[in-house]
Amino acid sequence: MEKYLRYLLLAVLAGCASPQEVIPTGNNTYRLTRNFSSPSGVKQSPRIDAVRSAYEYCKRAGKNFQVIELQESQPPYTWSQPRRLVLDFKCRQ
Repeated sequence: MEKYLRYLLLAVLAGCASPQEVIPTGNNTYRLTRNFSSPSGVKQSPRIDAVRSAYEYCKRAGKNFQVIELQESQPPYTWSQPRRLVLDFKCRQ
């Protein structure tokens, strides 16, 4: 029983922020999308998290990071309308 409770807790905690995924959109340009399903603001800085993740993505490729556009959904945030962030960025030489 305890084993199942651990898995349930892990699933609940993992649901607080969707996994980030970097998607190529063109010539050295990418899109990172994140959904934060906790309206109570468990994640205080999703912009910082997204920009840091994109920066690290470019850094691993040995390139410089440049923001193209950052879009964020507007409040009120609810369980059915989570906070959504879309970051378009470029990795430059």
